[in-house]
Amino acid sequence: MKTGSIQMILNSKFGPQDSYSDEQLQQISSLTINRFDVAGDFLSIEPEELLRFPNLRRLALDQCVLGSDFISVLLQLKNLETLSLYNCEFTDLAEEVFQLPYLKKILLDGTEIPMSYLKDGMFTSITLSNVEIKEDAFFYTDILDIRKADILNWNILNSKIEKLIVSESQFQHSEELQNYTSYIEVRDDVDADTILEEVNV
Repeated sequence: MKTGSIQMILNSKFGPQDSYSDEQLQQISSLTINRFDVAGDFLSIEPEELLRFPNLRRLALDQCVLGSDFISVLLQLKNLETLSLYNCEFTDLAEEVFQLPYLKKILLDGTEIPMSYLKDGMFTSITLSNVEIKEDAFFYTDILDIRKADILNWNILNSKIEKLIVSESQFQHSEELQNYTSYIEVRDDVDADTILEEVNV
């Protein structure tokens, strides 16, 4: 594997090897792809290597630049159920990425996309962190978690949501949120790792 973070995951699970069998790769259902290692050095990324994991259900991308090559690979991950994007940058925006047939959970942390990509009711869960939700943003989902998002002027009535998860501070500082308590759940503010664990449940 040329993708550094994938190699580390496989080494951890199966031990260091020169190559991995198809049977081993079929056991992997969750991957995290990092652009940098803990020392801040670049890790190599070969997007097409993701296609070697036929049972991939959960994918997290951290500080990745998503150009046409990466997008074309994502469009082939037909079994993907959860996509988490941390501080990623799209050089070619592709709405099709967010229309994969089994994709049900989306986490965007510091990753800007047109919110219109998330409005079609395909998702059971959308989590937004370190992004701004504009006043006219429309969401159609079972669960919307906005604990770490900027919601200063967002109009809740523009969306169709079964459960809205907000932080204690958001709730206390928003009269509008306090007017819709029937479907709002107030939770303690948490860090990004905890939110990812919740999304992957």
